[in-house]
Amino acid sequence: MKAITDSERPDFWLISDPHLIADDLHDFGARFKKMRQTSAGKDIAYQYLALRAFVRKVVRAKPASLDHYRRLDL
Repeated sequence: MKAITDSERPDFWLISDPHLIADDLHDFGARFKKMRQTSAGKDIAYQYLALRAFVRKVVRAKPASLDHYRRLDL
């Protein structure tokens, strides 16, 4: 098996539930506007900014691995 790093103390990052809803996946209709007013939608206006900031942090930190946690029981 090939090692992904030679580091003795590698950093492994795990992202879970990033809540990214791309603009082309919704219609900005009445239900979307209602959701945006709830606690679940308060940060929707900042998703792109937050994701860019996260990617910038990953690029700078250079973890050995970055993975996305997926619940398999849903």
